[in-house]
Amino acid sequence: MDNQKIGARIKYAREIRNKTLLDIADDIGVAKSTIQRYENGLINKPKLPVLQAIAASLKVNPSWLTGLDVPMELPEPQSNINIPNITYESISLSFGKNASTLLKYYNELNSLGKNEALKRVKELSYISIYTEENEHLTLNAAHERTDIEVTDEMKKHDDDIMMNDEFWN
Repeated sequence: MDNQKIGARIKYAREIRNKTLLDIADDIGVAKSTIQRYENGLINKPKLPVLQAIAASLKVNPSWLTGLDVPMELPEPQSNINIPNITYESISLSFGKNASTLLKYYNELNSLGKNEALKRVKELSYISIYTEENEHLTLNAAHERTDIEVTDEMKKHDDDIMMNDEFWN
């Protein structure tokens, strides 16, 4: 990424959107001087989450902001769906209290925080212990008894049960 090109694009987008450095800083939860340093190309290793948050604040394509040869403007959503007015109460009724609590905390975040929250939830969805695939977990391990002496006959009995598919149906 070319720091000078990124900075010039931030400044250009900020000016045509009639936003101040402070407007963007407040939107994404960083200091005004941070935005100024980005604009002046003084950030040696621009952080992608910060650039994504700046792009969201300026309502521009994040790929354009990072210097790629793509349109600056984001494409308009192509949707004719009528979305009803959603409240925390309606979410609680539909999805349970956890969903409305999650939305409440999400709405307290700035753009940078919201981007991070979405990434974390997406990451959790890739981990099998957190997904519905694992509603019927099987026992992967057990501890050997220490209160009695376990005989070979007892071990064979346990192994026979574990290997008997009819027992588990």
